[in-house]
Amino acid sequence: MIFVGALVTSTGSGLAVPDWPLSFGQVFPPMVGGVLFEHGHRLVAALVGLLTVALMVLLTQWESRLWVRWLARGAVLAVLLQGTLGGMTVLLRLPLVVSVTHACLAQAFLCLVITLAVCTPLAGRRPRPAGPSSNSHPYGYWQP
Repeated sequence: MIFVGALVTSTGSGLAVPDWPLSFGQVFPPMVGGVLFEHGHRLVAALVGLLTVALMVLLTQWESRLWVRWLARGAVLAVLLQGTLGGMTVLLRLPLVVSVTHACLAQAFLCLVITLAVCTPLAGRRPRPAGPSSNSHPYGYWQP
C-alpha cells in the first residue's frame, strides 16, 4: 500500500482524479495516465480496508487475548481514518498537513499490522470455546 501511494506521489498523479470517493463520477474510470496510479491506489486501499476488517472479525472470534483484539480494532480505525485523510487530500487539493498526516498514518498502520502478524501465529489454532475457559497456554490462546 505504501509503495502504491509512493507511485502516486512520485509520478505527480496526486490530483489526476479531482473527485472522491468516485473517480470522474465512476467506480472504474478509463485507466490512462495518472488516473492509473491515483485510482489504482484507491482500489488497493479498498482491498486493504476489506482485508483489515476481515482480520479483525477473525481475531475477534479466534483470539483470546483482549489486547490483540483491541489492536485489530485499532487497525480498522486506522485504515478508516487513512481513507478519510486520502479523500480530504483530494478534495482539499493536497494541503501539506493532510498529506503528511496521510503518509505518517500509513506507516503507523503498517506497524500495527506487523505487530498483529508477529503476535498471532495462526497455525494450529482453534476458535475460542464459548463461555469461561482455562487459559493455561503461555501465549494466552486456547488449545485443546
